[in-house]
Amino acid sequence: MIETKNLANGTVLLQETVESTDTVSIGFWFTHGSRDEREGEHGFSHFLEHMLFKGTRKRTAYQIASDIDRVGGLLNAFTEKETTCFYSIVPKEAIELSIDILTDMLSNSIISDTDVAREKLVVENEIRAVEDSPEEIAHELYLKELWNNHPLVRKITGNMEDVKKFEREKLLKFYHENYRLENAIISVAGNFNGEQVTGILHERIKKRTKGRKDYSRKPPQSNTFNHYISSNFNQVQIYAGLPFIPRNRLEDYYDMVVLSTIFGESISSRLFQELRENKGLCYTVYSYRTYFSDIALWTVYASTGPSQTEELISALKRETEKLKNNPPSKEEIENAKSHLRGSIVLAKEDMETRMKRMVRQYILRGDVFPFEKSLEYIEEVNRTRIAERIEKLFKEKDFSYLVYGNRER
Repeated sequence: MIETKNLANGTVLLQETVESTDTVSIGFWFTHGSRDEREGEHGFSHFLEHMLFKGTRKRTAYQIASDIDRVGGLLNAFTEKETTCFYSIVPKEAIELSIDILTDMLSNSIISDTDVAREKLVVENEIRAVEDSPEEIAHELYLKELWNNHPLVRKITGNMEDVKKFEREKLLKFYHENYRLENAIISVAGNFNGEQVTGILHERIKKRTKGRKDYSRKPPQSNTFNHYISSNFNQVQIYAGLPFIPRNRLEDYYDMVVLSTIFGESISSRLFQELRENKGLCYTVYSYRTYFSDIALWTVYASTGPSQTEELISALKRETEKLKNNPPSKEEIENAKSHLRGSIVLAKEDMETRMKRMVRQYILRGDVFPFEKSLEYIEEVNRTRIAERIEKLFKEKDFSYLVYGNRER
């Protein structure tokens, strides 16, 4: 059962009780990310994701780690372009401890000068690790070609120069402005007592004294391109992207889920079967969808050797033309729907997935519905709707291509 409510102070609380499990996952989400950082703040959200584990007025960094370890739980966090989340997965008996640790981190972190200096080195190494990954570099170049210098293109970590300039006082100011518990979206999934959790949260979250912070966003203007960028990496990275404007209509979303599953999100997909299995042109090829608050992006990724690059790109373009000229058959659509139904059954067993799913639905749509409703929406997808979706996608633009690597001519 899923319940959406507001605490007395206005905090949004999403709860899904699952009696068949012995675990519970709880996440504190904030609707800001790297996209929303102002000049001089680039990388702050990600850096604070690290810093909030470094100690509070109540616990040292070791105590935070040992308290959650003692019950066999997991404590984690992540930063995205538009959201930041701190969450845990624990045995159901440890839900109160989990809430205590997370609220302590989000309200009482010290963020000392010593820890800031030390963590700069950690994040700088994280940035270097990305710079050593041709796939990551190619993705950054792909976004830059697509959206120029729009905030969605920024590195979530910030650049090396940004990190070196981080100062405790500025980080503290950002922390107090953006990580106020009363402005969080709290999501809880698993075996727990809803009234107990609500009561605990009421005790730990103070009354809202200010309104939610407004993050001003403007959608990017998308470019169309076909670019090759040379590098010394032997493996060639290929990103093909098609931006589109997401709609609120549920059928549009689920049409896209089914379509992308057919084209490249499963091992029986057109791309995997034709480019890898039938032609042996690559080891990795798949498609995926990324949704932001004001734009969405359909992307195909593949990697191959230099000698096969031209043939792989030609084959990928042929599959795109086939998709436009010959919409998926009824059998392909039914197979994709069957695949998605099975994926949902597996996802239901994971409390972390349930916790994240509720928030993503709430942010995109303003409400939350159960897995069973998702199955109904998937079942309603048909060939006519898929054909209409393809026509709309390719009406004005085609896939743009970014090729990065040591390509043979």
